[in-house]
Amino acid sequence: MPMQTNNEFDLSEKIAVVTGAGRGLGLDISLALARYGAHVVACSRTESELEAVAEKIQAMGRQAITAPMDVSDIRSIRPMVDRAVEAFGRIDILVNNAGINRPQRAEDVTEDNWDQVMNTNLKGLFFCAQAVGRVMISQKKGKIINISSDAGTVGIPGRAAYCASKGGVNLVTKVLAKVLSRKPRRWAEVLMISAVL
Repeated sequence: MPMQTNNEFDLSEKIAVVTGAGRGLGLDISLALARYGAHVVACSRTESELEAVAEKIQAMGRQAITAPMDVSDIRSIRPMVDRAVEAFGRIDILVNNAGINRPQRAEDVTEDNWDQVMNTNLKGLFFCAQAVGRVMISQKKGKIINISSDAGTVGIPGRAAYCASKGGVNLVTKVLAKVLSRKPRRWAEVLMISAVL
């Protein structure tokens, strides 16, 4: 598929990291970024899925590398960031997309399911933003996009942990944006953080 040339959304030569890139929304985001010119660091737990994503991106004429990782295990985040920087020299965009849902009635939620959802959707998102954010601060440039949900603003029966995690995503995004706004003005102009519902 030929690369788009829409000047209003030109990502030519940008380096984008996408978590949860192996399937679903993360796959679509990865392909869209590549379509508009970005090179992609595809991250997910399933290496075979990542290889398929990389092949599709490379077929567009863009570069892609895979970084198998589990965002719920913060020990896997730093190696992913190091791999991206080693391959491309910088990170311009982070899309924090990885997420899971474990539907259960509130009275049946187990500690294990609660922890799985929180560790992936909220803890992993924060520590990915922290690790990549440090790179972006040092390079004085970057964009972080946290994928949230309307479940973070309304209560949905059977989704207690998921709603709580996405509400946390919304607030963490606000906190990070406020922290960065206290930096000298140049930071507010080049390092942006937002949540997509």
